[in-house]
Amino acid sequence: MEKGLAVFDLVLRLSAIVAGFASTSIMETTDQTLPFFTRFFQFHAEFNDLPALIFFVIANAIASGYLVLSVPFSIGCIVRPHAAGPRLLLFIFGSVVMGLTISAASASAAIVLSSQWG
Repeated sequence: MEKGLAVFDLVLRLSAIVAGFASTSIMETTDQTLPFFTRFFQFHAEFNDLPALIFFVIANAIASGYLVLSVPFSIGCIVRPHAAGPRLLLFIFGSVVMGLTISAASASAAIVLSSQWG
């Protein structure tokens, strides 16, 4: 049972790595041209125009880097399923990175929504 959970943990980490790097690269390379008053005046917007979006990209990059570095520990949990140290380490650092990612996503969502309504 513990080995199955460790394998599931590894699969989730690998899928999170792919999703994290994809969201970081998409957010970093995106740009948009928006009409300003009329369609003849246009505004070119990029992610680095808002500090909250910069924070979002940096937090996603940190989270993706952590996930890459945590894969060996996750494999170690598969090899030694009863070892409590690596599991506790993954849990603590995973909680910290989750908090960082959620705060970055919340900040960027709040800024984007307030800029649309205001």
